[in-house]
Amino acid sequence: ETVVDDAINSHKYLRKNYKPQKILVWGHSLGAPIAARLAAKDGDDFGAHNFLILESSFDNMEHLVENWDDVAWRKLAVHMTGLERTDITFRCDKYLSRVSYPVLILHAEDDQKVDLQLAKNLFKTARAAGKEQLAMVTLGRELGLRHTEIYQFQGLPSLVTMFLAGNEFSNEERVCRLPNLNLCELS
Repeated sequence: ETVVDDAINSHKYLRKNYKPQKILVWGHSLGAPIAARLAAKDGDDFGAHNFLILESSFDNMEHLVENWDDVAWRKLAVHMTGLERTDITFRCDKYLSRVSYPVLILHAEDDQKVDLQLAKNLFKTARAAGKEQLAMVTLGRELGLRHTEIYQFQGLPSLVTMFLAGNEFSNEERVCRLPNLNLCELS
């Protein structure tokens, strides 16, 4: 809760002191569920010109831990501490459908830390719950972006500009294997 409260206070400070026309909330990996929770929690305060990008995200911590290759860490995280009891569930799937503004999920096919399927689960869960203005772009493994290099995708500035202009690929999944966004394939 403290991290979410910090994010909410930062957002309020930004709106109060700078009065931006658009605010882009961007969460990467473990920051993605925090960003989604922030957006869902204070959605009414954000206004119509807010956007959310979830990079290298996952649906929830339990599924992320279940996908870990290291059995000892998985057992420790799930069985010994208990995710609910320690409040580290990171339930992006719980909050994303409550976000009232456009959302773009970005994920690399070759992400070695967060399996692509977890991001796809998040997209499908949010769509099934009625989330509109939701798009997902998968960046092909041939781009070599893995978990932390999406910022190096040559097409990222154009993609974000299109998203902020309202030209996002609403309610679609796309796969980009080249920096040219016009060549992205519907999934």
